[in-house]
Amino acid sequence: RVPLRELEDGQRVSGVYAVRERELRRKRNGDPWLRLSVGDATGTAEAVCWEEAETLYALCCAGSPVFVSGVFEISERWGAKIKISSLREAEPHEYETEELATESDVSLEQLEGELRELLATVQKPELRELLDLFFGEESETWKRFSVAPAAKTYHQAYRHGLLEHTLSVAQAVSAAANFFPGIDRDVAVTGALLHDIGKCVAYNDDPLAIDLTDAGRLQGEIPLGYYTVRRAIEDLPGFDPALAQCVLHI
Repeated sequence: RVPLRELEDGQRVSGVYAVRERELRRKRNGDPWLRLSVGDATGTAEAVCWEEAETLYALCCAGSPVFVSGVFEISERWGAKIKISSLREAEPHEYETEELATESDVSLEQLEGELRELLATVQKPELRELLDLFFGEESETWKRFSVAPAAKTYHQAYRHGLLEHTLSVAQAVSAAANFFPGIDRDVAVTGALLHDIGKCVAYNDDPLAIDLTDAGRLQGEIPLGYYTVRRAIEDLPGFDPALAQCVLHI
């Protein structure tokens, strides 16, 4: 299997890729054809199939690994595409999940290291205790947060994406807080670190087919995050109500 990032015009394709999206389209004469977005750890590519489109559509559910045979072509008019000659379900021994799941360019170890450095700068004991509930190394939330995606498609839609996104936001807030008199940096950084915590519940944990959970569809990541943080604060005896209001506002 050639990584998608390395495909060149005219190159033969023969290997397993993950289906990111599928769409059944119609030609002008009404005959169906199949358009896919397939991916691996290096990126995505569009793939098209003109034969047995309806049959193949049925086995190309989002996230499913499929064995693709065909040719990669780059056209001035139609762009870059894999023209599929045959398509079938992949056998378990033909692929490794980590080779097909998109991941951050930054390692988990580096992201976690930078997160823990930032956490160590928060001075208020109550906020340190609250953040430890979510990001402590033994926390169940941390185990999920560290691998969760930040989105389905728009940004950091890959494993560790939520950690990467949250860290970048919190680092920016930490730096910007120094230039605004009256800003409580500890509160601002805490809010930034927790602003997307609801995505741990709002998105599934399938690295090949990121999608919203039922809770994500029905309630949304913001209410889910708000109530998750609120419940955590309520479980901390003596937490300052005014401080809680500031964090929950963010």
